[in-house]
Amino acid sequence: MTSFSGNVGSMLRDVLQPILGDFVTKTSVSMASKKIGKTAETITIEDIPKLADALRPALCTLIGAQAADSVVSKLVELGRS
Repeated sequence: MTSFSGNVGSMLRDVLQPILGDFVTKTSVSMASKKIGKTAETITIEDIPKLADALRPALCTLIGAQAADSVVSKLVELGRS
């Protein structure tokens, strides 16, 4: 299963786990990472905006469009830090 390591992993976990839980967070990040040609373990801060866009469809299904937009915005902001 996906492991989150380093600062980027911690940032993703901090935003997603309270909303999606541990398993769904790991699975969603793993699938979205593959969509952008990466693995969850190799995501960098520069990848977060692309990862956020790749997560949007799953987030819309899981938590609704409005909440998904909020989460994506938070992730994009992280990518800018």
